[in-house]
Amino acid sequence: MAKKKDQSGFFIGIIIVFALLSAAWQWAKENWPILAAIGTFILFILIIRSYKKRKARRQWVNYLKEKYNDNYVVEMILDGKFWRGQTSEMLIDSLGSPADKDSLVLKTKTKTTWKYGHKHSNQYRLRIFLENNVVTGWEQKT
Repeated sequence: MAKKKDQSGFFIGIIIVFALLSAAWQWAKENWPILAAIGTFILFILIIRSYKKRKARRQWVNYLKEKYNDNYVVEMILDGKFWRGQTSEMLIDSLGSPADKDSLVLKTKTKTTWKYGHKHSNQYRLRIFLENNVVTGWEQKT
């Protein structure tokens, strides 16, 4: 026959939780002005952070528009996309600096592989191939 489990510890835990909640509720009823002030302060901080993020984003968009004078290129960069014919400067604006680079210098051109999304020792999720600082192709692994 199976032995019945003792559940007294579970019920004691529930009683303790309810006692703590009751004490917290009582404290909140008595000290609601303090809670309102703390809540207002937190809300103020969140609004300021949101404003700063939006301002930084607008500045970044304006910088890109001035730099490239092409709304299509700016939208592609803001979406974090890459394409054939993209310059290395555009690629950095779009994806950021690569985790690693490999270069091969030939007589007439320079071939470079930019690696993003480091997984293991020499494994990357994305490799972008450039010739003379222009994207020519890529290899993406999931």
